[in-house]
Amino acid sequence: GGFDNRAATHASTRHLLALGHRRLGLISAPLAGNDRARARCEGVRAALAESGLELHAECVQHAPIALEAARAAMHKLLALAQPPTAVVATNDVFAVGAMVACRQAGVRIPEDISISGVDNTDLGATQTPGLTSIRTPVTEIGRAAADQLVARLEGEPFSALQIYPIEIVHRGSVAPPARTARG
Repeated sequence: GGFDNRAATHASTRHLLALGHRRLGLISAPLAGNDRARARCEGVRAALAESGLELHAECVQHAPIALEAARAAMHKLLALAQPPTAVVATNDVFAVGAMVACRQAGVRIPEDISISGVDNTDLGATQTPGLTSIRTPVTEIGRAAADQLVARLEGEPFSALQIYPIEIVHRGSVAPPARTARG
């Protein structure tokens, strides 16, 4: 649609890299037949590539979009010999499931690991710390399209649909990586 899914995860990944993270994890929906999931994964890989980094295969988990599946996926990432220092979840459901897993494992957010979501849903705001997420302008785009249609029907001037900026909503689940390597 009018929202660039690739740009959302590209922005959150760049933000994590700017803080000093180098080993990133990714929790995503399965890619087969899912253009949105594919675009969101691409955004992460592209931002890493621009910094000369790659997404390691063992740091990628695909799961159905459900809290329980996300929790299990995060436990797998935490069990790695070298867990990622930050995880990009391609939506807030994955991110919150990941946060639950960290709490169960005694891994502190954001001191031990940073978690970033996409969609800026109410779900992420309920967490402690609150979930840092990318505000995706889906509702604004829908409203603008409706306003444009009404103006057109009534023969009034209407403005072209603008592309809304992608915005990171900072809530505390993201911080620079811990100086000392864990484990």
